[in-house]
Amino acid sequence: AKAGQTFVSDEVYRGVKAIVGGQDMGEISVKGMDTPVPVWMLERLTGDATENASPIVGRQAELRQFQGALNTARQDGSGQAIYLRAEAGIGKSRLVDEFRRMAGADGFACHGGQCLDFGQSADQSAVSALVRSMAGSAQGDKDDQGRAAAAVDNGLVDPNHLVFLHDLLNLDQLADMGAIYDAMDNETRARGKRETLATLLTRCAQRSPILMVIEDLHWAETPELAQMAQLAASAHAMPVVLVITSRVENDPVDAEWRRLAR
Repeated sequence: AKAGQTFVSDEVYRGVKAIVGGQDMGEISVKGMDTPVPVWMLERLTGDATENASPIVGRQAELRQFQGALNTARQDGSGQAIYLRAEAGIGKSRLVDEFRRMAGADGFACHGGQCLDFGQSADQSAVSALVRSMAGSAQGDKDDQGRAAAAVDNGLVDPNHLVFLHDLLNLDQLADMGAIYDAMDNETRARGKRETLATLLTRCAQRSPILMVIEDLHWAETPELAQMAQLAASAHAMPVVLVITSRVENDPVDAEWRRLAR
């Protein structure tokens, strides 16, 4: 096992496989267990949690507000950022599932990512998940290398931004780009990733309106928070609805974040 990897038992994986993807790791010995345990290594979130969801009860005011945001994005081409903050267990995820269903029914492309409180490596970050989803939106590649190449081929990312797209997806740099990237300072890299993220979002939004969902912002690290503020700032000028969820406790959205997000 490597740092950042997350393993679950076969029983748990069977219960959540509709919304996650993983690799069968066979049986491993676990301290405290008499016999080896079949386990899976979690790799990504996938699927649609709303497919078998029970009907939502109440929340009609919130649903009307969300429908208004969808209508504005579609009709006027201007987006909104919606910050959904509440105590744990009050139903944020179920409400967001309904948001996804409504947006999908209205023809919105839905992209999402989740901030994790444990076992998160660079390629499991919420921003990486969003980039992975948008970069693969023009072609059904299953590996990140293929997604990156398809994003350039389909005009979602400029060829000179491929080096930054590889960084956002936590991919090894291609041989002809590695030396160039190594020579960049941190600010140049950060600026390049911001520009690549903004370009990818803009060009995806030109093809269809977008719903972006970022869940559990209270677990986000500082670099992710800055990238999400940029996404929120970019959304207002295009048909994009950005939904962010967080708990009241450890709420990271302060005055500076709001300023950056406009």
